[in-house]
Amino acid sequence: MVVLGGCAVNPWPEAFVQTAELRRAAGPPVLELVEFEDLSPEETLRGHEVIGHASMTARYTTAIESDLRRFGAEIGADRVVWGLRLLHTELDTDLRPVFETDSATYRTRRDADGRRTEVRRRGTSTTYVPVVRERAYYAFRAVFYRRAD
Repeated sequence: MVVLGGCAVNPWPEAFVQTAELRRAAGPPVLELVEFEDLSPEETLRGHEVIGHASMTARYTTAIESDLRRFGAEIGADRVVWGLRLLHTELDTDLRPVFETDSATYRTRRDADGRRTEVRRRGTSTTYVPVVRERAYYAFRAVFYRRAD
């Protein structure tokens, strides 16, 4: 099983285990999401042969499915059956500063000459606001199929 962090490259090629000769596909494969526990590389699909499988642990991103579809097309898969299971989440809290500037004008009492004076005061304050980020890590499994000849 491959363990991946927040990487920007397609993670599926590194996790792939080839079990048959690869060929170019006519188009992108059909993706089918199933229960993680029900997915096995030994699972047969009528009219198809298994060309490989992949298992990895990674954070779920919006690109995971498009990366899977793109990789499936590269290796000649017509159908990719895949599943995922939540392993754990991490919460990370940072304190971010928020700056605020204010100003005020005060009138003072009359001085000995009878004049009033104004005092302008400017100030800044900083408040720290907690920002919480959640990271979810999943186990992924995929089996790649192509139509049997």
